Amino acid sequence: MDTLMEFSIQGGIFFFYDTLSEEEKETVRKCMRARYKGHIVGDPKIDEFLEELERDHGIRLKRLPVTSVVAV
Repeated sequence: MDTLMEFSIQGGIFFFYDTLSEEEKETVRKCMRARYKGHIVGDPKIDEFLEELERDHGIRLKRLPVTSVVAV
C-alpha cells in the first residue's frame, strides 16, 4: 500500500502520494505556512500552490483523487 500525505488547509482536505524526502517535506511545510497561516481564504487554490512548489522548488506532488468521504 502506498503511503499518503494529507494537507489540511482551513477546512479543506487534500491527499497526495508521499514520495518526498524529509527535507522536501520541510520545504512544503514552510511554503504552506507562508501562504496560508493567518490568511483566511475562501478557496485555497491548491493547484496554484502545487504549481508554485514545482516551479520554485522542483517539488512535484501527485494528488490522490477522493471519490467519497464517510464521516461519523
